[in-house]
Amino acid sequence: MRIKNKIRTFILTVVAVMMMTVPAFAGGDFDFYLSMIEEDGNAIEYTDNVTRNNSNNYGEVNYSASSQYSGLAYTIIGQYGDYQDYSEKVYATAISGRYEMPYIRDVYNGNNYRLKCEIDRYSLNVTGNWEP
Repeated sequence: MRIKNKIRTFILTVVAVMMMTVPAFAGGDFDFYLSMIEEDGNAIEYTDNVTRNNSNNYGEVNYSASSQYSGLAYTIIGQYGDYQDYSEKVYATAISGRYEMPYIRDVYNGNNYRLKCEIDRYSLNVTGNWEP
């Protein structure tokens, strides 16, 4: 009986600790279809808000595109309603990769930012993740 109580206490302790631990979600995923060919095509897409939780002087994007195209660009912008650029625009030069986007404005931990993904012609599927 004593072993069952110890096991039960251990399990309850683990569950309590897990419930009090808040995982830090550092980045966001994206999956876009960008098109300038279709009449209603959208050449710009935005991610949802992502909270900044680091002290880097740059944001980071990891992506994979359906084809190599040098007109694909990424920029970090403000949260919903704020369309100002917070980072330099970075042009993708390969079918996949990791790019740093240096900040051109002050950014703060705890604030929300979005990733802007755009093309200037053609169409592509782009997937990846990013971190402000």
